[in-house]
Amino acid sequence: MAAISTSAPAKTILFGEHAVVYGAPAIAVPLKALRVKAIIQPLLASSKSLVFIKGKNTIEQFHIDDLPADNLIKGTFAVFEKETRIRISPFKLTIISKIPIAAGLGSSAAVAVAIIRALGEFSGIKLSKETVSKIAYQSEVIQHGTPSGIDNSVIAYEEPVYFQKGKGITYLPIKKKIHLILADSGERTLTRDVVESVRNCMVRNPSLYQNIFDSIGKITNAAKIALESGNSKQIGELMTQNHTLLKSINVSSPKLDLLIMRANEAGAFGAKLCGGGRGGYMVAISSEENRSKIVEQLHSISPYVFETSVGGE
Repeated sequence: MAAISTSAPAKTILFGEHAVVYGAPAIAVPLKALRVKAIIQPLLASSKSLVFIKGKNTIEQFHIDDLPADNLIKGTFAVFEKETRIRISPFKLTIISKIPIAAGLGSSAAVAVAIIRALGEFSGIKLSKETVSKIAYQSEVIQHGTPSGIDNSVIAYEEPVYFQKGKGITYLPIKKKIHLILADSGERTLTRDVVESVRNCMVRNPSLYQNIFDSIGKITNAAKIALESGNSKQIGELMTQNHTLLKSINVSSPKLDLLIMRANEAGAFGAKLCGGGRGGYMVAISSEENRSKIVEQLHSISPYVFETSVGGE
């Protein structure tokens, strides 16, 4: 059997992170140029499946049986077998990822989706996007405790989505090209820890936090209309409003705030953190004319900056 290779993209949440956990809508888009690859092939002479993780300068190797139950790879494998009722024969799985970990770009969900797609082909079954997303969500539960479901959805479907917990996803048509610039704060935090911190604050002051999440939900709904019409200036203004509310629940950081300020000073329409926060990436929206100026400004204080676009396809 020849090696099977599958992949999955990173993502960024444009609007609604944290609030989405409590029922507010959110909007996320795939970052198709930034991907994780899963390569799987049979191990005929072994009773234990092997996993290789290839990083920039390192290669890790281990038996999947030796991993803890809450490990992303082992958890995804276990959920796949449970949901499909298929016993997987020994395999060699190689993971190659260009998506930074704990940066708000959906690394764990992308790894899970890539593995699920590879296991599906390896087992000879055709998995729908819905099934891939469902299995990946259960893997995310193992990783993050109470994920919203947006990461696995946007990554499994590879389309911009409008998402509301309990109501499924809606594809979001973006007819005009929207220019995005993402910059790394260089800080890393676990999504699980930030989500749990926000949850504890919500328990202590439910009225205040629910009002904030409701406000974020209104911003997200306004952004949906602006995205569909391609109004980049309005999208940027709404991003800035969203970030202000995220700051009020203490999920930003001084470095993220500095990057956002510099992007806006260089001519961005607006910017905000993306993902769990307290580190990771920020995202700015730009005109075609100001892209290079914003990138240059961000490069002076960020270890990694990249441009992408969504819509207009």
